[in-house]
Amino acid sequence: LNIFDQGCAKDFAKKIVEFSKNYSPETSKQKQNRLRAMAKLQAEGKPVPSEKKNTIKYGFNHVTNLIESGRAKLVVIAHDVDPIELVLWMPALCIKKNVPFVIFKSKARLGALVNKKTASCMALCEVNPGDVNEFKNIQKKAKQTFNNRYNTLKKKWGKRVLGQKTRHRIDKRKRVRKAEAARRKAAQQ
Repeated sequence: LNIFDQGCAKDFAKKIVEFSKNYSPETSKQKQNRLRAMAKLQAEGKPVPSEKKNTIKYGFNHVTNLIESGRAKLVVIAHDVDPIELVLWMPALCIKKNVPFVIFKSKARLGALVNKKTASCMALCEVNPGDVNEFKNIQKKAKQTFNNRYNTLKKKWGKRVLGQKTRHRIDKRKRVRKAEAARRKAAQQ
């Protein structure tokens, strides 16, 4: 649970946002215009382009399936999801499948990237050939910041703290043993 308090740095978050803006899914208006243009081309008898655009994938189930199938190349998880149990297990799954992940400081900012109000998590599966080097740098930084430090970022519980009565009882036993050992030593001499 402590890992969700350790969000990524502002400069790294900005870098992720700037990179991801190029991969935002289309809005309903954009989709409507695209479908109209395709229908117009089809009505004229011209070939309809069938290019697949690399976009951000979002939503619990979709991102989980992408991680499990190994298609996700980078997972971004919001830290302020309520209840947190919804995404609590996702970093462990990313570690198991060796997928770089980032804890992001705002689900509203993630939502803005995918043209929704909020988004709890998102995944990038493929990137355009021109962005490969920048994407590898982001993946490397994510692995260093979160994947490699996963066990240290988890909450480390302190040693057992005893109550006052128990501490006094243990101290009394130590004093009695010390006095007994001193008596035995004096008796042997």
